[in-house]
Amino acid sequence: MGRVTFPETNCDLRTDKGFLEMVDEDHHVNNVLSPFTELSIGKVTGFVLDYMHLVCLGVVRRLLLVWLWGPLPLRLSARAVSQVNDSLISLQPYTPCEFARKPRSLYDN
Repeated sequence: MGRVTFPETNCDLRTDKGFLEMVDEDHHVNNVLSPFTELSIGKVTGFVLDYMHLVCLGVVRRLLLVWLWGPLPLRLSARAVSQVNDSLISLQPYTPCEFARKPRSLYDN
């Protein structure tokens, strides 16, 4: 249906042991043990969550889609969008070169 939903939220947490035992088949390609299993770190507990993909390209992206092109009562006014765009663009010169992406317009994909 083009949507990601989580109808069941009362689930068991993933564990390092469960990963090694390949309990969840959807998280293992062709049921082959990953070469990472040879590392002495937890495959579930040893990795941080990825802010960019979880937040910036997840929740925030969906909010922006609703605020820009969603139902009329939820959309931002053209003036508000213009103000946000101007603020984002004005930050570009102050973004450190180490940052992979500089602030850009809300309409840029």
